[in-house]
Amino acid sequence: MTVPVAPSLGNKTTAELKVLRGGFRLIWSAGGPWERFFLLAPGLYAAYAIMLGALATYYSTSSNAFVRAILVAFSYLGLIDSWQTPVMSASVLRATIGKGLNRSDENAMLLSQYLESLGRGGRWYFGNILSLAYLATMVSWGVVAVDFPSLTGINDLLTFGLVDTVIVLFLWSVYRLGLMRFLRNARRAGFPVQPPRRAAT
Repeated sequence: MTVPVAPSLGNKTTAELKVLRGGFRLIWSAGGPWERFFLLAPGLYAAYAIMLGALATYYSTSSNAFVRAILVAFSYLGLIDSWQTPVMSASVLRATIGKGLNRSDENAMLLSQYLESLGRGGRWYFGNILSLAYLATMVSWGVVAVDFPSLTGINDLLTFGLVDTVIVLFLWSVYRLGLMRFLRNARRAGFPVQPPRRAAT
């Protein structure tokens, strides 16, 4: 999704906020429970991480517990495909067309048509289930992060950051490969959908 370019920084910020608010309302109304859940997932996870970190600050013997919890929260936000693609069901994609929310409305239409051709409510079920598994993984990783020193004997924040980076890169790579395979299947089926980073919905 992109935001229309406005003539000045002030107008651009206002336009961005309007589009974001409008996009949120549109997705909320056009989507079902699955889409709404993943629309809220980043915010819910951020709140969870802050609560976890705050509790850890009072009950953990490690001084870096809160920092580790927040780092994991940012890591989950970095797995953007895993919480963004479940929102983009066929019904939501059709609702966004002509609203200035897509880089390419044609691409959004092609993707919605392909999703509808699969049945399953116009959703990419494998990707959605993987997204749910990723959320559960990151929730669990947040708990481990808080108690990382007592579990591993390592209290060094840099070492934890390296471990976190490896985990996130692995999860991101697996999901991205799955997404690219899904788009290749769409093109083979006669729907020339472009990858999200090039001509995205």
